[in-house]
Amino acid sequence: MNRRLATRVTGARSNNLKNVNVEVPKGQLVVFTGVSGSGKSSLAFDTIAAESQRLLNETYPAKCSPRPVLWPSNGFLLGG
Repeated sequence: MNRRLATRVTGARSNNLKNVNVEVPKGQLVVFTGVSGSGKSSLAFDTIAAESQRLLNETYPAKCSPRPVLWPSNGFLLGG
């Protein structure tokens, strides 16, 4: 998938995630499903949402945004 059309998560490790690699398409509804405790929330909030916050803060510096900075603490996240 084209990097500009997706956010790539590589090597995510948080809670129940163990070295997960995934590409999430941008501009589309994406649903994470799985059994309880499989890491759905960890993937959505601890990795993807944290990277989105980082990109937002990179685009609009802290002077312009009163929101706290959330940095991903696991794996490598690449946005386009």
